Amino acid sequence: MNNSLHKDINIDKFKAVNDNLSSYDFLSAVRNNPNLALQYDNFRRSSVSNKGWADRFNDYISRKKTLPLLYDPFFKKLFNGDEHRQRLSRLVSSIIGQEVTVIDILPSESSSFEDSFIIMDMIVRLSDGSIANIEVQKIASLFPGERLSCYSADAIMRQYHRLSSATSTARYSDDISQDSDSISTLGHKTFSYKDMKNVHTIVLFENSNSNLINSDNPELYFHVGTTTFNTHINFPLLQKYHMISLDTFRKYRYSDIIKGNIDIKKCDYDEDVYEKPLTDQMLRDRLAFLSLFVTETVDEAIAIQNIFPELSEIFNEMNEYLARPEEVLGMFSEALRILNHNTAVLMVDEYRKKYQEMENNLKKEMKKSQEMQERENNLKKEMQEMQSNLNKEMQEQQKILDDKDKQINSQEEQHKKDLERIAELEAMLKESRESKESNGQG
Repeated sequence: MNNSLHKDINIDKFKAVNDNLSSYDFLSAVRNNPNLALQYDNFRRSSVSNKGWADRFNDYISRKKTLPLLYDPFFKKLFNGDEHRQRLSRLVSSIIGQEVTVIDILPSESSSFEDSFIIMDMIVRLSDGSIANIEVQKIASLFPGERLSCYSADAIMRQYHRLSSATSTARYSDDISQDSDSISTLGHKTFSYKDMKNVHTIVLFENSNSNLINSDNPELYFHVGTTTFNTHINFPLLQKYHMISLDTFRKYRYSDIIKGNIDIKKCDYDEDVYEKPLTDQMLRDRLAFLSLFVTETVDEAIAIQNIFPELSEIFNEMNEYLARPEEVLGMFSEALRILNHNTAVLMVDEYRKKYQEMENNLKKEMKKSQEMQERENNLKKEMQEMQSNLNKEMQEQQKILDDKDKQINSQEEQHKKDLERIAELEAMLKESRESKESNGQG
């Protein structure tokens, strides 16, 4: 790979700046500046619920750690589209694997989607007409595939609404730069779907979850995706996805890079997912920027600059903010506001989820109770039916018994009458015999 880029940068400048600021006392600056004192007091009160963020600020002003670049205020300062267009363009190019130039930063406030734990969000328009949505998520589980699809669709519709207007189409074509990397100016004023360009959704995750870990190779941290077809037909779609697990990168790759091992590995680059092979410079930039994002301590920063001298300018800018305490405290305060807002949204979501779970459980219990009541009623009904049938059967049996009793009684009465008749006949026979005997027949 090409290691010659920015060889003229003096790596020792970062060390020198850091050493020169060793006597800097932030608290003294606070005591001597009423506005800064008020700002610092507000920051401390706001950070009561987020002590970790207050500790990060103290570590920065104590020259123990670098700025947390992945948080919105810091990222947009050091990758500003106006002041650092080339830097931002190199970052985007290294991620999407295509040489592009950032020509516009689009407003992100128009997104209608619910908050997730976003700590940085930037939407840019590129020289080839495509759009890239760059986002940093603190918690991967809060950014599922459904949300990713919605963000990508939102960017598609942004581009569609921009192009579908004839005046917007004209303005869009006029805005696109005419250098060697740009597309040709649109030659028509009416909308055509052919005017639509790719939309890249770039999400960097501070903390991955199981969905972002490959079971066969847990070192894979750079996930690239698009929609393909089982028949391998050449039917390219516009939505491209680039998800980067920064914690996985730090765990498996960063410690190797910081030792100077920057040869490209399988976990860094899968050439099968790109239309054209990435240049050595793109691959170097990819490792450099990702290393920059996960670097925290000053010692790490010095080591990373020895590997990537081109990052010295960024690290020097970080150090220079120590001489501008109000500005850096303002950035930390803004990042804290975002964190507190996201925490509040997360708590509301969790409470809503718990309430929904409680409501669902209550409904289940009520349904279960109703089912038990229905079963009990059915049992009662069945028992009543059984009792009714038993009573009916007993009544029928009793009737049969009664009929049999009547029949027996009738038979007994008839038997009694027969016995009486026999007795009468025997008496008559006896009397007849006696009469014959008395008439001399004896």
